[in-house]
Amino acid sequence: MKCTEIKVKMALSKSGLEYVDYSLNPYTGCSHSCIYCYSPYVIKRDPQEFWNNIMVKVNLPLILQREVKQVRGNIFIGSVTDPYQPCENDYAITRRSLEILIKNKIKFTILTKSNLIVRDLDLLNNYEHAEVGFTLNTMDEDLKSILEPRSPEPEKILDAISRVKVKKYVMIAPLFSTIENELENMFDIFSQLGVNYVLMDKFRY
Repeated sequence: MKCTEIKVKMALSKSGLEYVDYSLNPYTGCSHSCIYCYSPYVIKRDPQEFWNNIMVKVNLPLILQREVKQVRGNIFIGSVTDPYQPCENDYAITRRSLEILIKNKIKFTILTKSNLIVRDLDLLNNYEHAEVGFTLNTMDEDLKSILEPRSPEPEKILDAISRVKVKKYVMIAPLFSTIENELENMFDIFSQLGVNYVLMDKFRY
């Protein structure tokens, strides 16, 4: 997996998602390599390239600083990428974007499969207009290693969830028939961790 620097002309895009006004994707591509991911097809990119060559939008915070002054509504961070994949360790595009949104008092929702988000809880846990989501499709590590070969282990995600103090949710998507016997236990765990709600979605073809 490599991180390739690019420059973009826009940071925000109008969102087609319900209840969301804008999308913000700090990267193009996602190193988690989830075999069910539809994002490569949405942006018309070869899946292997999408998973292994991550485009880092190095000037995105600068563009966002300008665009955010016109924002009326809420922003979803991570609609076709994971804002906390390994490239974020080196570039901090997501963190710098959060700082801009918080400074401008913009409401946002963020979704990740990574425990790297813990690094930014000094920002998120002190901002009332933040909502933090985690995708967690199974607690079975063997199954997860097949479905999402490069994403963090379930225990690391649960630990990250436990540390979030603002409104938080879990996304189970896509919902596999093979995990139906896990759901009751998963919901119990989420409840104990103070998760506000759980979203589930089917396969996207």
